Amino acid sequence: MESRQTRLDDVTLVSRSARIPSLSSSVRDIFDIATSPRVVWSAPDETTVLGSGAAATIVATGSDRFESVRDAAESLFSTGDVHAGSEVARPRLFGGFAFHAERADSKPWKQFPNAQFIFPRVQITWSTDTHTETDTADNDSHAWITVNAVDPGATPDAVEYRLSQEIERVKTLESTNNSRSPPGVTCRHRRTSRDAWNRGVTAAINRISADNLQKVVLAQALEVELEETPVLGDIITRLGEHYPSCYRFIIEPVPGTPVDQRIHTDVNAMTTVGSEDIHNTSQSPAFFGATPERLVSVRGRTVETGALAGTTGRGETTAEDEWLAAELARDEKNVHEHELVAETIREQLSPYATAITSDSRRVRKLATVQHLWTPITATLEEDKHALSLVEALHPTPAVGGLPPTTAAETIRETEPFDRGWYAAPVGWIDAAGYGTFVVALRSAVAHDDAATLFAGVGIVADSNPDSEWDEVQLKYRPILDELESNDADDDTINQAQSEISTHTQGTVDDTMNESASTSISTPDTTVPSESNSQSNTTMEPTSDADADADADVDADADTNTNIDDTE
Repeated sequence: MESRQTRLDDVTLVSRSARIPSLSSSVRDIFDIATSPRVVWSAPDETTVLGSGAAATIVATGSDRFESVRDAAESLFSTGDVHAGSEVARPRLFGGFAFHAERADSKPWKQFPNAQFIFPRVQITWSTDTHTETDTADNDSHAWITVNAVDPGATPDAVEYRLSQEIERVKTLESTNNSRSPPGVTCRHRRTSRDAWNRGVTAAINRISADNLQKVVLAQALEVELEETPVLGDIITRLGEHYPSCYRFIIEPVPGTPVDQRIHTDVNAMTTVGSEDIHNTSQSPAFFGATPERLVSVRGRTVETGALAGTTGRGETTAEDEWLAAELARDEKNVHEHELVAETIREQLSPYATAITSDSRRVRKLATVQHLWTPITATLEEDKHALSLVEALHPTPAVGGLPPTTAAETIRETEPFDRGWYAAPVGWIDAAGYGTFVVALRSAVAHDDAATLFAGVGIVADSNPDSEWDEVQLKYRPILDELESNDADDDTINQAQSEISTHTQGTVDDTMNESASTSISTPDTTVPSESNSQSNTTMEPTSDADADADADVDADADTNTNIDDTE
């Protein structure tokens, strides 16, 4: 395919869309034949979108990366000749940012710029009357196909011809509901040993005791080798089945995109569908996940966000699950941390808003954990681009800490790896400046037959390094469960359940008998609120001995343990 670099003011954006009623092909089906870079976005109460190829790419770096991407996006959309036919089919940019302002140069982030947004060449949007599923739409569902071109010579006729070809392509694609088996994990390597973790957490606690920090979020990275290359279309589908209320995403970087320029736009010439467009010959690196935390949604002058901090596991029985939720709702430590996050978010929004409203704090139940959650909405004083709000909110104390600058310094000094895009904003924007961004938790980078998983936990004055270690292992589970073979999953689950019974069930049973009158039985249940010296320590990679001792990630995890945060 011909490719060239072009100034934005020299190009023309042409976009055309068409509806395909009752499309039987799913994200799983089409992802396999899509052209890299591929993106997938599926969120509660939003359409599911799959992007194939890049008509244009926006790249930025440095402390002004949010502003740079916003300006480039506005310039790109201002050139548009767009006929979407429906708001759901409107063209959008999909991408994200690194956690820190500096670019990550180490594995697995080498191909990921500090900020990158892809304008898909082909965009398929699934929509239903009431809800959206990652896998496929039900009988009342339909899909839209959008073809975009960004090129000095782009013409409506060429785009419409490509659109007709893409329609025939997906209509003739055979649909399959057969999910392939997980790739299987053959080897694990922790980037942080148990001893190094204990030293790092202890050093952070000392900083908090010295009043240099209020809290800091420390993360771990787990590298795994796989028996086979993971099939991401299957993985994102299973994540949608297991975590339907979470935000699921896949983002592949654009191969060969320069990262040494403040803004770079890569413009691909328009071509007709050929054999080179149909199949990927190799597995591109991909960042994917299923995060429960929305950073911000902006539509008009309405802003939706929320505080998600304070976590516990799910119970093995209904009674135990209700007891855990009730304990979480009244736990002073978790409630204090949660309110710290909620108050900071309100303060970050206040310069832009005429009104900020917080719903009552409640317990939000997911497949493996339960979170304290406070929905927050705001009305803007004037129109603001979604990226302006993303910049104002990132990072929240739920993934960074307080004060932010000191917490960021502690993270850099302590973690022996680069976070890259982990715990950073990922999402989409459109021509109006509307958009949704999430905090990229419960996530991993996959490349060929390897993957790197990330998870973290909030550290406060009374944190215990051993408990925090166990909590991190629990947070690996959503992604690790999709990579391990079914046999391995069964073995791990049985082992974890055995340990839970041995170590905690007696205490749980005793306390439940004393607390039988408390009941939280439904997801997102509203729970009344009780009140609406320093050292530089790096957590080095584990040694071979540590790796052997910790070979089973879930061996120490206790799902009935309260967790400080949602990372």
